[in-house]
Amino acid sequence: MFKQRPIRTNTEGETAPGAVVTRTSPAYWRKRVFKNSYTRAGRRVLLHAWSVKIQYQGHRHTFSLAGATRHAAGLEAKALYDSILAEGWESALRGHSSHSRGRSDNPKNSPDYWWEELVARYYHFPVSGQGELDLGAMVSHAGRGYFFPLGSPERAAAATRACEIYQTIVEQGWETALRTFPRELIVGLEWCSNPSLWTYATIHTLVKPLPPSEPSLLPKALVIEVEAEVRRSLLWCIDQQSGFQSVECDSLESLPRAMARHKPQLLLLNRSLAPHFGFDWRARLDLVAPGVLALPYSLAVDGEYLFAATTGRKEGYVFKRVEPWKILEPIFSLTGELDSWTDDYQACVRTYFNGLLSAYPDDDTTNLAKLTRRELEVFRLLSKGYIDKEIAESLRISFWTVHGYIKSIFAKLRVRTRTEAARYMER
Repeated sequence: MFKQRPIRTNTEGETAPGAVVTRTSPAYWRKRVFKNSYTRAGRRVLLHAWSVKIQYQGHRHTFSLAGATRHAAGLEAKALYDSILAEGWESALRGHSSHSRGRSDNPKNSPDYWWEELVARYYHFPVSGQGELDLGAMVSHAGRGYFFPLGSPERAAAATRACEIYQTIVEQGWETALRTFPRELIVGLEWCSNPSLWTYATIHTLVKPLPPSEPSLLPKALVIEVEAEVRRSLLWCIDQQSGFQSVECDSLESLPRAMARHKPQLLLLNRSLAPHFGFDWRARLDLVAPGVLALPYSLAVDGEYLFAATTGRKEGYVFKRVEPWKILEPIFSLTGELDSWTDDYQACVRTYFNGLLSAYPDDDTTNLAKLTRRELEVFRLLSKGYIDKEIAESLRISFWTVHGYIKSIFAKLRVRTRTEAARYMER
């Protein structure tokens, strides 16, 4: 049996003392790629192309790689491994079969492929420089995908841009692509946990730094976000509302320094960072920022993912889409000025959402009455946050039957997403 010592690399990708590198790291796969060889007429012939052998769940396969350098081949090997984890062996082998014959045989490496994938996205984010009519595309690779705004309403230019994004992902990895190209995300702010009250907006990540802001006496809203491109977008959103000035914090380690320097009245905390504080993260955070309101937010590829990640509550929940420059709308009055939210935050937020519910048209209930008994059963589970597979198991029906019911429910309620449908159950 052969065992290899853990690999340690520095920030340049070379072996060095430091953290142990696992299969999730490109450095691991740079070490694993090799150049195959064969023997002809007693002579050993070394192939120019790189290869990698991947073993997972008792299955092993050797892949030929297109990368010309060890670095590029390592990134490609890691993407293959990620694809196996996310989609299984069959999907990975099928997806690699055309790519292994060369770049020209992979349809995604041609703008012609992306021409058919272009979609109109109607969520404008002014600071990103994107036009209101610009096209976008969902670019996926190795079990991961995002909507990317493509910077042009012209299909030929947009398709070329999508192709460039895809090739960057394949050749240089997701992290490089996300630092280079803006992507579309949903940011959802949870104002109350029970009932679950949310506002959400569509943003574009900002890959270039924002111009420095002038010092202000306004109350400070501190954004705690590790990813710089997302953090810049949230800072811009906050600064569009007159009641706050945004300030930033790029890690939990720097939070105490940021608190001491800025003395914020509001914290926006990425929900993915909350587990670092423990189960009762609000209480733990209060030790670092006593008396400061902490507002968690979640990031998702689209509204469906945001809704699916929300735990159903007995008291129900409400999702309200807002413009990105109004993400703090629940604590602003109708005149655009801050309400006395610091005195009674929960009352302020509930007043805002109660006003939304009272504004719903009377035909909401009429539309609900159109649902059949079975559709109502599906809808109740859907409103609790169940995914299609869980609904099928609970009602002992097939996945495709559930999909058909949901399609019919959306048509009768005249909605397009689960997020929009949630308001009916709340009512």
